[in-house]
Amino acid sequence: MNTMKNIILALIILITYSLSNAQNNDIDPRQFITIEEINRQTNEKLEVYAQRRQLLLKLDDNSMINIHFDQEVMAKMRDYYGNVSLAAKINDEAIKVSPYSRVGEKQGKIGINSASPNEISSHLISLIDQLQNLEYNVRLRLEDEFYESTSDSVEEDLRTEYRNIRQSIEILRSYLNYFLKGDTEVLNLFLRLTKLDKLSLIDFENKLNSNFQKMATIDTMSLNYFCKLENTLSVSLKLLMPTITAINSKISNSLSNLGYTPLENNTLRNHDNSLDLKRNIAFEVGELVYQKLFTGCIDLRECRAKEGDILKISVLWYINNDTTTMPLELELASYEIRQVGWRLKVSDSFLLIDRISKPDNEENFSPSNFKGAPGATLMFTYGNNGYNNNLIKRLEPSIGFNVSYLDFYTTQDLEIGVGAVLGILRNQIFFTLGYNLHASTNGEYFGVGFSFANIANQIKKGN
Repeated sequence: MNTMKNIILALIILITYSLSNAQNNDIDPRQFITIEEINRQTNEKLEVYAQRRQLLLKLDDNSMINIHFDQEVMAKMRDYYGNVSLAAKINDEAIKVSPYSRVGEKQGKIGINSASPNEISSHLISLIDQLQNLEYNVRLRLEDEFYESTSDSVEEDLRTEYRNIRQSIEILRSYLNYFLKGDTEVLNLFLRLTKLDKLSLIDFENKLNSNFQKMATIDTMSLNYFCKLENTLSVSLKLLMPTITAINSKISNSLSNLGYTPLENNTLRNHDNSLDLKRNIAFEVGELVYQKLFTGCIDLRECRAKEGDILKISVLWYINNDTTTMPLELELASYEIRQVGWRLKVSDSFLLIDRISKPDNEENFSPSNFKGAPGATLMFTYGNNGYNNNLIKRLEPSIGFNVSYLDFYTTQDLEIGVGAVLGILRNQIFFTLGYNLHASTNGEYFGVGFSFANIANQIKKGN
């Protein structure tokens, strides 16, 4: 039942993502990723994926694969949300992508759970502006002299001041709850931006709650009781005021380099200033989050990748922090693993052999034109990865020597020929020039041939 629920949830997320992606492709995490191949022998780096485009189809089986995140660009994507991770498979078997995933271990992920830098920035600005308003309202109340009076106007003015303070506290508590009661990563970002610590923030929240409870019934209580309570409220606010001032000061200093300026006299923030501040804070949030996106690494030699294997690399996008919901698995690229460059290979061969010189009076001569000769070849073979694809590289040449069973004489049970061989198309076709070791004279021959096994493998790949 849970499995079916997970599948349905994943389908809903996938459909939602597909629909939104059709309208706006800006938040697809694949656009932030670059993949490069590093040759172990030469340390040469080759870009094989960038800007959502796969630049090569083949990778060397002995190479290191680095997967980079463009942290700066990700930080600028203020509406991007969720967590990202990396995963890879060879022939549908999971392999290690350090440091994000290890086979049999929990998947590592980096990001902000169900929040975007823009959302965090908006809540932070609202919180600090509301804190400014609270400081203004508390200071206004403490500076006003209160006279015990039964005057309705005095009573109403006083209640109004406390209502304003209560309303500021109520709004401020909601923004504090967003950071304190929400995702741990979001709280840590808030603390790092404001240079506050969690304990002092919790203590401040408790003080706000205490004052809010004391002011909860000021609208309905009698004047006499209100007059008695006001002295208690005033003392409580005097105790709260230093904390408000200290937090405001610390936030102002911490965010001053991002363009933050304190409000004055309960005014509204200028629209342009608000947009600039929101943009700057969102960028700072993105930088703090995505600086933890280290380069992912796949060691193909450690994974024992071999020629013909298929490597698939994906980015996992966790839309929310629900552990029962599967992430969106977005494929980055799919590569064929090959032995790239010059490698020593052994191959079967079937050569069509013809003698260069055919004597007229030789005894037991077995006449033939391009008679078949099975054998084996040892070749230095060049493997092409598709990069800088000139004609020679496309032909994937090879050079080596061949040993074949020949048939020059009718009375010989065993005839061995050896010769130099040139191959093309990764040892599928051969050209040879050799000599029959059992010939008395005129043992030279030439021929053309092919490899059954290599041709069959190529046909299999094509299917």
